[in-house]
Amino acid sequence: MFALSALDRTRTDGRCFDYVECVTCGALQIETIPSDLESAYGDDYYTAHQRHPRAARLLPLRRALARLRLRLRPAFLARAISGRRYGRFEWFRRTQTGIDDAILDVGCGSGRLLFRLHGEGFRALVGIDPRLAPETAVRGRGCPGVRFERADPEAHRGRYFLVMAHHSFEHMADPLRGFEALAALVAPGGSLLLRVPLADSWARVHYGADWAQLDAPRHLQIPTRASIGRLAERTGLRVEHVVDDSGVFQIWGSERSLPRAGAARFIRWLAARRQAARLRRAGEGDQAAFYLRRPT
Repeated sequence: MFALSALDRTRTDGRCFDYVECVTCGALQIETIPSDLESAYGDDYYTAHQRHPRAARLLPLRRALARLRLRLRPAFLARAISGRRYGRFEWFRRTQTGIDDAILDVGCGSGRLLFRLHGEGFRALVGIDPRLAPETAVRGRGCPGVRFERADPEAHRGRYFLVMAHHSFEHMADPLRGFEALAALVAPGGSLLLRVPLADSWARVHYGADWAQLDAPRHLQIPTRASIGRLAERTGLRVEHVVDDSGVFQIWGSERSLPRAGAARFIRWLAARRQAARLRRAGEGDQAAFYLRRPT
């Protein structure tokens, strides 16, 4: 069923792409994948401008602190000693992932996340990306415990305690094949952390074709909570937690008539931030983190 026509914001010629909606689960799928899709991942794409963190020092001390953060309960104590920067430790606490467990980052981009995790003491890290930059692979070879591979999840071989897909699933053309490939990489007793935009969100309904997370044509398909549940059932994974991790971008990035500067812009930003917080608390935000487990 036709859903909407989204503007290609990577170009200036007004090209649009039609998306169709699943009548069963509400997920969106681009109707035609452009032949020049790779041009949408050029020098303007955000991963091309990510700066790598500095080489890690005092690794034994960092590993001891990481183990402490992973053990702390409740989570707010961990954040109190770690700062907001280490909110990602909640991913590992929820999945019971230790610093010695094998972790795969699917769609790792510039590798910045894995280099940061290595700097915090994690030492069994692998990143894969079909568009991996050569300089990222080179730097990985000089960083013990981190390895990179230019590949997609269907071509990669291995089993991991934690497979992470931070906003990479929506870039896969076939949601079933893509999800099956991700699930196949999860070891028995391990977890898949899937962070995705959601087509069954308030922002998608309210903004329609102007919803920022459509990101045509790079987002080839956008799931819903129901579609993720169906995919998990088909691949033998169990959804254990769903955490709304949306932010102000769902509103601020979708608005077309924002003030250019000054007090009016700041007031609008504060209002958007409050609204985003309400949506997040209600579980109606435009993205979420799904924690899925493979039974032993």
